[in-house]
Amino acid sequence: MMDGRKPIYVETTIRADMEALWAHTQRPELHRQWDLRFSDIAYLPRTSSEAPQGFTYSTRIGFGLRIAGTGETRSRIASKRNARLSTLVFGSRQPWSLIRTGAGYWKYTEAGESGSRETPGQPEQSGQPEQPGKSEQAEQAEKPEQPGRSGQPEQSGGAGREIRFATQYDYRTRFGWTGAAFDRWLFRPLFGWVTAWSFDALRIWLEDGIPPRMLVRQALIHYGCAAALALLWIGQGLLPKLLFPGHGELALMQEVGWIPDRWAPLLVKLLGAAEAGIGIASLPLHRSRPVLLLQMLLLAAMALAAAAASPGLLATPYNPAALALGMIALCFAVLHTRLDLPQARRCRRTPNRSYGGR
Repeated sequence: MMDGRKPIYVETTIRADMEALWAHTQRPELHRQWDLRFSDIAYLPRTSSEAPQGFTYSTRIGFGLRIAGTGETRSRIASKRNARLSTLVFGSRQPWSLIRTGAGYWKYTEAGESGSRETPGQPEQSGQPEQPGKSEQAEQAEKPEQPGRSGQPEQSGGAGREIRFATQYDYRTRFGWTGAAFDRWLFRPLFGWVTAWSFDALRIWLEDGIPPRMLVRQALIHYGCAAALALLWIGQGLLPKLLFPGHGELALMQEVGWIPDRWAPLLVKLLGAAEAGIGIASLPLHRSRPVLLLQMLLLAAMALAAAAASPGLLATPYNPAALALGMIALCFAVLHTRLDLPQARRCRRTPNRSYGGR
């Protein structure tokens, strides 16, 4: 723990072969594919087999800017206990990097094993960290995972024993109390969430064989469509019904005929509140199949009711039927991209000395 701050801790359980997990976390060309914290990782030449493995890393932060740094890593394999440990120290000399220096570790323990003597949250004596390590033992451990023609090792496809894969790391920041406050309230929670999301993406890659690039693409489509759907519900509830009901919605309600005119304004407002409520509720329920199917039915019913009340609306631009079809298409996209999405909440965020379940 540095300067009294709480270190970032993430733990997950992956059903895979130990060598496959080791390769995907120790080889830069595989590591950079699933870890959203890094845009690039590369090893530096080693001076000797006993020396720590040096590496460089970089992360694109937008607007053509990039945070880059260097580090050193070591590995330890306890074959009799089916446990491995990779530690590292890292840092950046760039004056605009929030992180000045840091340290952490990755710990691999097969289920049912106590692992090495360090408890979760305690790296080995060097106080080092969390990333790629290539000791002489690590290089030997990687030999069974030589890449094939595709340049990647064979996927485990969920085969193998359950492995508890955990990381803990901490770092010192720049910019005085301003940097410390920014880190505490925004950067550190976000960095921890990104770490957990990346761990779950690695789990899906190893267990189900879905490459991280496809998972990221699927997540962008899913969350983008879910956000657009929610905004359309909220917008249709607020603008034409609650804020400006006299611009068409009230007249449409009155044209239905079987609704008394004195009730129409109240019903328009209630309908607007219901639509806005559906939009707000759809955000946390974007993975629920029943909720998405119910939205499709409501949209179809509302479009049919509007068309029956005023058939001439179908000939106007941005008519209710066109809007409903577009929103139903968004529901369909959200529905069929909700499965196999990485979720940070699947990971454990606090150390458990007994190594309990996820």
